[in-house]
Amino acid sequence: MVAPDSTRSDESLAWRQESVAPLIIALTTLVGTTRARVASRTVTAFLHGFVMMQQAAASRLGGNIDADFDGALDAVLRGIPTLR
Repeated sequence: MVAPDSTRSDESLAWRQESVAPLIIALTTLVGTTRARVASRTVTAFLHGFVMMQQAAASRLGGNIDADFDGALDAVLRGIPTLR
């Protein structure tokens, strides 16, 4: 587990909380308050991985990247309600 970075400012924390608020609200509606944090980390990990692979040109599978992204995000979001 990574320890929280004590050098982060209150302003930085407030900005991060504000930027993720719409996602947390949507996921809270989908899975409830207790599982919204886990769900947000799942979505964030998927998005980060997808973007990093695109930036590194690591996903050279051909096809329509936009359709692939939509399909993969849909699969992640459909799985979110099953998180424990």
